Amino acid sequence: MNAKTTGLAALGMAVLFASSCGLTMPTKLQVKATPTVNAPFGSKEYLISDQISVTDIKTSLEGASPGVEVYDFQDSLSDIQKFMLYYPLTEVDLDFSTYMSDIATASVSFPTQTIPVPEVAMATSNSTTFDISTTMVAAANASLGSVTAPFYESATPITVPEIESTDITTTTFDSVTFSSGTLNLAISLSGASGGVTVTVNSAAIRNASGDPLASSDTPVNVTSGGIVSIPLGGVTLTTPFTLAFSLSESGGVPSATPSYLAIVPSLALGTKITAATGVDFSDTVSINVTAPINAGSSFVGATVASAANSGSIVIDTGAFPSGWTGFTKTTDISISQAGVTSPVAYAGYTAAKGNETSQTVSFDLTGQSISNKDMAVSVTVNVEAVNGSFSSLPAAGLTMSSSASASVTEFADVTVALPAGMDVSQEYSQEASEDMKKWVEWIDITKAGVSLKLTTNLPSGNTVTATVISNEFNINDTKPLVSGSDVEFVNGDGSSVIDHFVPSPALPTLPPEIDFLVNIGLPGYTAGATSSDPSYVTLHNLTTGTDLTFAASATILSDWSQISIDPQTGYLGKFPNDGTGLDLGAVNDILGTDIEFSSVPSYLYLSGLPSATKLYGTLSSNWTVETVPYSDVYLDAADETASGFTGADSYKNAISFVTEPDFSTGVSATDPSVYAGPLPGSSMTFDLSKALNAKATDLVINYNLKLAPVTLSKSEVQNGTKLKAEMVLILPLSLKVPSGGATLDLSDYMEPLSDDVFGRTDINDDAANEDINRVLDSLSSMTLNLHIVNNIGVAVDGLLYQDTTPLGDPSDPYEFSKTLSIPEGESNVPLALGAGDIQFMKDNLFIPQFSVTLPNTSADPIDYGLNRGGNITIGITASVQTAVDQVVEF
Repeated sequence: MNAKTTGLAALGMAVLFASSCGLTMPTKLQVKATPTVNAPFGSKEYLISDQISVTDIKTSLEGASPGVEVYDFQDSLSDIQKFMLYYPLTEVDLDFSTYMSDIATASVSFPTQTIPVPEVAMATSNSTTFDISTTMVAAANASLGSVTAPFYESATPITVPEIESTDITTTTFDSVTFSSGTLNLAISLSGASGGVTVTVNSAAIRNASGDPLASSDTPVNVTSGGIVSIPLGGVTLTTPFTLAFSLSESGGVPSATPSYLAIVPSLALGTKITAATGVDFSDTVSINVTAPINAGSSFVGATVASAANSGSIVIDTGAFPSGWTGFTKTTDISISQAGVTSPVAYAGYTAAKGNETSQTVSFDLTGQSISNKDMAVSVTVNVEAVNGSFSSLPAAGLTMSSSASASVTEFADVTVALPAGMDVSQEYSQEASEDMKKWVEWIDITKAGVSLKLTTNLPSGNTVTATVISNEFNINDTKPLVSGSDVEFVNGDGSSVIDHFVPSPALPTLPPEIDFLVNIGLPGYTAGATSSDPSYVTLHNLTTGTDLTFAASATILSDWSQISIDPQTGYLGKFPNDGTGLDLGAVNDILGTDIEFSSVPSYLYLSGLPSATKLYGTLSSNWTVETVPYSDVYLDAADETASGFTGADSYKNAISFVTEPDFSTGVSATDPSVYAGPLPGSSMTFDLSKALNAKATDLVINYNLKLAPVTLSKSEVQNGTKLKAEMVLILPLSLKVPSGGATLDLSDYMEPLSDDVFGRTDINDDAANEDINRVLDSLSSMTLNLHIVNNIGVAVDGLLYQDTTPLGDPSDPYEFSKTLSIPEGESNVPLALGAGDIQFMKDNLFIPQFSVTLPNTSADPIDYGLNRGGNITIGITASVQTAVDQVVEF
């Protein structure tokens, strides 16, 4: 089916007839030489008004005017098919209380925000290797002294089997076991003659019982001094001990007085000891650590709370290995931390303790100031052995370590940087709404302000404040906020006027008309120097590691006594609102120039103000037909100027307000596309049939309505008052037929068929059409039996026709046409066809078209109403008469 309509043109098409076709063919036809054989070749059915659909009409209107609603209008006044178009023109909220509560409410609300309170912790350690071997070697060497071993010179070379030194003692140990190292013996001659030569062939260490402990067999010439080294690996040396030597001597001067080997024993550097007893020594070890404050980058500084166990620093110097005896240590400790000056000054922590004998030393942080700087911890350990003993000492020596740890559980105060983007102080202002500026001349304000509610888990001692400033309503007040409570910042008590508020457009240099500036102040707030710098707060009485939250919500408080409404502009607009206009041109395709709509009743609803309030202005439509402009006026003003409305008393017409209509009550509960009515009483009615009958392509409905000045009390407009304008159009499928009648040509709106009444799809396909053409060649006559059902509510004249030239050409008559009368109800009409008609059927695909003529024999136009669901159906059956005996297969 052709679809040429847009916008309301679809409603024009809906008035017309639409068709659909069906085809039924027999499978076999036997034609014998008998006088008459009636055979149903096929059938075709025409249906009128199948396409009148609320869904189709609504779809066609959506592009022209968003927001329009289309219903099947089923009132109880008649059975004529009608459609209802509902269109909301405009809506203005005139509840000043709503205006006030809308102003900046969301803007001055602070959503829930989180301030993380850091955990202050410190855990660090350092170690150093205390090489006890080195200490003991140095101590032993200092106490070993020197010894001698006597020998007698000989003039001839001799070998002295053995000489022994005096006892060697040390105060450093009683016994010692070596894992590696040597005992070096620095040997020189004492009391010897000038020409003597002495070589030590071997040397040995003997314990007090004379048992050898270690020896060296490497010869060393000691004439001019020399060093004999005795390996000590695996040797346990006890004191006292002696040295035994075997030597060779020559060139001496024999004498009764012996010469001596002067011996200075020492343990070689690097000698390693694994165990010892009777150890006596004292040494000092330094262990320094840098202890970072691990509190996060937002931490600036804090004062630790003066409460039990609120914080401490613990220094641990470690313990001697298990099994060691006779060892003690004392420690000296100093702690140093730099302070900060910005954004809040914190001194940092410094402390010192000396001569501490415990393994762990604690520093109490209660009441102390700490900063975000690292702490320098210096530990000096003095190690002393008195008759000590140890075993299993690693070759690397004893590892001495120091660790520092700190924890803080409570803050008296702490300064932290706020998270990026976190708002703690805001300022907002708001102009009067554009609707207020357009509609309200003045308002008498009796109370204005802001109510703030704080929600927070900040402990006591952290005061959150708010400052509210309003230049318009003379408010400048700062108050503390209590979590969970409403705190009001207001002027006026609602009983007397505090402000004659005029929301007219302000000059650019003036401040906003309605202004509520709200600042939320957190404790110790310090703003960042620039937008990229963090801001800070200083909070009190906090448990570390706890997230603090706060949120604040604002409610605008207002009260007023009366309002003067005098709009600068009114309801000004057009339908459709995009300005393109409605295309009704396709109505001509079906209705032609003769048939028109008999009426299109339209209703305007104005609601929201008392009925005594009046509106004035214009309501009109305009369109163009073949470049000629037309218009139709429904409401007119006597004194309208280019600059607006003036002289309201001189207006000819006025529209009253009605109670706000509730159209939802008329919508069918079972079918939301049906409006069952009735329609509410309207402010005015008008008829759009003139505009629709013009069938223009650019129809626009214009409205420009202005409210007469009126002063209203609070009770008249405060309860959610909305000034609304709504329009309803009723499209009855009622046609005005001129004298002489009018024909509806349905040619363009037939459903196209792929085959004709005889089942042919291509008239030139002789092979496919052989059987039916043979039958048609044998026929001398044919009867088309028409079964007609007409329930549209009026008798009409019909025309069954087909043409081979373009349809609708008035200069060319139809090549096949049959007229018929179609009464109301059901009837059967036979149409006799002759040889010429049959030849036309053979030469052309036979798909006849159908038109109807609405009759009018009176001198005046008459109205025809199309019944709801009205149709004309025409079923066509073909009968033949032949003298040929044959069978045709289909």
